[in-house]
Amino acid sequence: MVLKYRVLKQIISSVSSVTIVANSNEYLEMEFEFSPEWATATGKVATFKKVGETDPLPSFVINPENKITAEQHLSFTEGEWEFDVEGTNSGGLRITTTPITLTVYNSGNSIGGVDVPLTIGEQILSIAQEAKTIADDASANVSSVEPIMVATEEARDIAITAKDDAVTAKTASETAQGFAEAAQSGAVNAKVDAINAKDEAVIQANIAIGKAAEASDSLIDTVAAKEIAVSSALEAQSYAKFGTFSLVGNMLVATIEAASDITDIKINEEGELVITIGD
Repeated sequence: MVLKYRVLKQIISSVSSVTIVANSNEYLEMEFEFSPEWATATGKVATFKKVGETDPLPSFVINPENKITAEQHLSFTEGEWEFDVEGTNSGGLRITTTPITLTVYNSGNSIGGVDVPLTIGEQILSIAQEAKTIADDASANVSSVEPIMVATEEARDIAITAKDDAVTAKTASETAQGFAEAAQSGAVNAKVDAINAKDEAVIQANIAIGKAAEASDSLIDTVAAKEIAVSSALEAQSYAKFGTFSLVGNMLVATIEAASDITDIKINEEGELVITIGD
């Protein structure tokens, strides 16, 4: 069973909800997640102590995978336990954490006991031996790995070719998109020019209508002036024939400029003066 913890700077907290039972052996494991401040801490250990007792258990080395494995004999008796983590490196770094409490329940096993955990030196030696075994296995299997490496190189070449083809296709697509956008832009500009031309034509038509209206008004004014001129001419002609009339005392005096054309002057029965000009 894996007990998981998160170490944020100098605070340690549990991220798993499990029940721990006493007297287990090569069963419990611990896994840690450290914040970036712990990246340079090459040595990490966890120290456990039962609450109410002064002697701690030997410290447990946390391996490069940030774990305490079952083979390190992590086991507890019934009761309350607490532990903290410490990290160091050869440059003098030392990071500590606050303690965290574990509750361990009775197993009901009256015979069982707790294996004594390995010392720190023994734990480090065990981790080194495990790493050596892994390295030896890898060396023994080099011949079988070579064909895999060749196949991997071929797959890599195929992947590179496929990537190049994808880049070429993407470039062609982007070029086509550029042509389409240019054509769309040209169509929009042509539409704008057509609208502007239409607006200009409407403006010129309104100007022409205005000028035509002005010309029509001028024509009306000309006709009216002509009519007034004719009327004035006729009136002038009338005066030229009859002259002027004026009242002198109780006599009406007529000054007739065209007197040579008068053929008769008389007063009719109604008492009106009648002047006859010409035949």
